[in-house]
Amino acid sequence: MRAVHIDTGSRRAWVEPGALLADFDHEAQACGLATPLGINSTAGVAGLTLGGGFGWLTRKYGMTVDNLTEDEAARVGAAYGPNYERLARIKQKYDPDDLFCVNQNIAPSA
Repeated sequence: MRAVHIDTGSRRAWVEPGALLADFDHEAQACGLATPLGINSTAGVAGLTLGGGFGWLTRKYGMTVDNLTEDEAARVGAAYGPNYERLARIKQKYDPDDLFCVNQNIAPSA
């Protein structure tokens, strides 16, 4: 449940739900790569990503959530299940200009 697989060709990572930042960093460094994950190696990758993900490389590469691909973002929406549409409507009502897009927990509505 903590495995991390990195495809160096596509520069994409697949992370199991229980992986910690330490697990990810170990694999990424072995491939000569890094990502703007958090600053505490005991944090979970999934929770950190869904919370936005502020880390040492954020200024240069954006938040962790900014680095999700479109299909990964769709899976995040699916993970919220029936609540996703409700959460997206609430976000649209209170943040229509996506002012807090860097610090969001759900994707902006389409």
